[in-house]
Amino acid sequence: ARPLVLRYRSPQVRWLGNLFFMLPLVLGLLEEKQTHCAPLADELHNRRDHPVLEMRVALSSCSLQVYSATLHLRTSFGVVAALMHTWFFTTAAVGVTLLMLMYWLVVLVFELRDRLRAQDEDQQYQQFQPSRAAPDSRCRPVPPIAGSSKSD
Repeated sequence: ARPLVLRYRSPQVRWLGNLFFMLPLVLGLLEEKQTHCAPLADELHNRRDHPVLEMRVALSSCSLQVYSATLHLRTSFGVVAALMHTWFFTTAAVGVTLLMLMYWLVVLVFELRDRLRAQDEDQQYQQFQPSRAAPDSRCRPVPPIAGSSKSD
């Protein structure tokens, strides 16, 4: 139970106020009302498996006349969820842009990796190739082995 106290005005003060503000009250430009705001539940967690379907507010005083009442529920989101709730299209555009940038970054990394591997393979292949430069004077050609012929 959450107690609320209405502002009290004695019958004489209320009668004088009604007399003074009679014309605006009759024309509907002014009305007698009091607004009170009281938190009903400090941290109410609305779970998906057991959602809150209805809330009941009971008044304990029978002499109190209520013509209308409204119940406002305020939600408290996390930072990202609050941004997405407040600026939906902006966060959607930023999110899609970030996803596209991440995609192209991954494609770029894999493409560069493949090109670096191809360059490394080319360098290793060139290391094992015989050089086509002029033979060194210190090197002598190996004579062919006797009994072997290329015509066989």
